[in-house]
Amino acid sequence: MLVTVAPDLSSIVNRPLCLKERIEDNEAKVVALGIEREQKVADINAKHEREVAALNAEKLEMKRELEALQSGEKTKDKEVQEDEKLSGKKRNRS
Repeated sequence: MLVTVAPDLSSIVNRPLCLKERIEDNEAKVVALGIEREQKVADINAKHEREVAALNAEKLEMKRELEALQSGEKTKDKEVQEDEKLSGKKRNRS
């Protein structure tokens, strides 16, 4: 029983020392929370950067695919026009 009551008794006997210890404990907790916050912010920033990089890479890939499709369509259009010209020439010869 004395073990559980001893801190209470010491705070009555030496209140200033008890308050100083509690202040130090609170200051240590504040520092620990600050460190924890900085780590969480760093983790969030790193995750954000990875996600942005992945989206930008995906966007670049889609742009390249779009350009390839558009250049392929232009080539196709030219081929179709040339085929139509050739087929028209053949028809005129007949």
